[in-house]
Amino acid sequence: MSERMGAMGGTMGSPFDDGVFDGVRRIIVGRDWDCVSYIKIEYENSAGNFETREHGTNRGGIQEFTVDYPSEYITSVGGSFSRVFRYGTELIQSLIFRTSRGRTSPILGHSFLGFQLGTRFTLEGKNGGKLLGFHGRSGQALDAIGPYFFAANPPLRHFNPQGWNGGSAWDDGAFDGVRRILVGRGGSFVSFLRFEYARGQRTVPHDHGRRQEVPQEVLIVDIKYMCNCISLCLLRFILLIIKIFWLKFVVDHPNEHITVVEGTIDGFLTSLRFQTSIGRTSPAFGNVVGRRFVFQENNFKLVGFSGRSGDVIDALGANFGPLPAPTPIPAPVPAPAPAPAPRPSPAPGPAGRWPPAPAPAPAPGPAPAPGPAPAPGPAPGQGPAPGRAPGPAPGRAPGPAPGPAGR
Repeated sequence: MSERMGAMGGTMGSPFDDGVFDGVRRIIVGRDWDCVSYIKIEYENSAGNFETREHGTNRGGIQEFTVDYPSEYITSVGGSFSRVFRYGTELIQSLIFRTSRGRTSPILGHSFLGFQLGTRFTLEGKNGGKLLGFHGRSGQALDAIGPYFFAANPPLRHFNPQGWNGGSAWDDGAFDGVRRILVGRGGSFVSFLRFEYARGQRTVPHDHGRRQEVPQEVLIVDIKYMCNCISLCLLRFILLIIKIFWLKFVVDHPNEHITVVEGTIDGFLTSLRFQTSIGRTSPAFGNVVGRRFVFQENNFKLVGFSGRSGDVIDALGANFGPLPAPTPIPAPVPAPAPAPAPRPSPAPGPAGRWPPAPAPAPAPGPAPAPGPAPAPGPAPGQGPAPGRAPGPAPGRAPGPAPGPAGR
């Protein structure tokens, strides 16, 4: 997520566009006696490696500005431009940068008695957004320059910093998540914050506020000496008074995400508390006094912080991004159906015979009982059965009785 701001300067030269990186580590500026002739930027890419881009012509004196990246980053790009008569066009005359720790670079390029000449400009991202890249125009010199700053565009959800308007503004941007948070407390306020963000397999730390820790060696010597002079109970009491509290909260990224940021403001930031996606709640870091605030969005996770700081944390805001979709539970695989039982093999035939003899045919069932036999007809040449007169043949009328023999 980035915001491209318009380039300041002239319209000659060839256009260039470095695009967007994770951040800027170092800027080298070459200056002629009346303009910025050359710029070299050292970027960090998403893999954690550094890449350089060069524009203009390398001549004249060289000046350099380096930041403690990634703990510190550039939040403001300023400078001046004017018409240079020997080139007949407007060119960049000077550049000046401001960081998330409130540091300001010296004037890089052409100046007169420590003052910028020409038309001045200042370009800043919203809420102290981090510088991500440059674009502009160049040729024999640097004609124009414009920045890319981080911007919390959708689907990110930005919560404005809570607190007051002191210190320097900063916005860490958006990462994959948060691995660890360290809270430094001195007196009644939170004085220092260290966020260790996740970017792929890398851990990217960002520091804000002022470290107020006692050197370890001095503390050990004092303890040994004081143990010989006072009781252990009194020693513990003194250590509680002089101790700068360092508290930390570790998240099991990527299996766990911070989903709620809660704190209190009493002029400055006084306390912090966190809740995670697995229902875990941190202890309260600091003194829970003052006005309470909560950063929370349903189905979103913490991906970065913003705020203002100087000697203490003046204000704190946050950037939230969508939670990753839950991994679907695989459907249970049904058990395979049991294989059918194999048929029994036929009994082997007599040895030495192949193929084996077929199985014997089933035994026949009992024959049906015979019905009554029909009565036999009269034998040939035999008269009708006694007691029964023969009837006429069917279908034929009886003829006249024959006369006496020989007639």
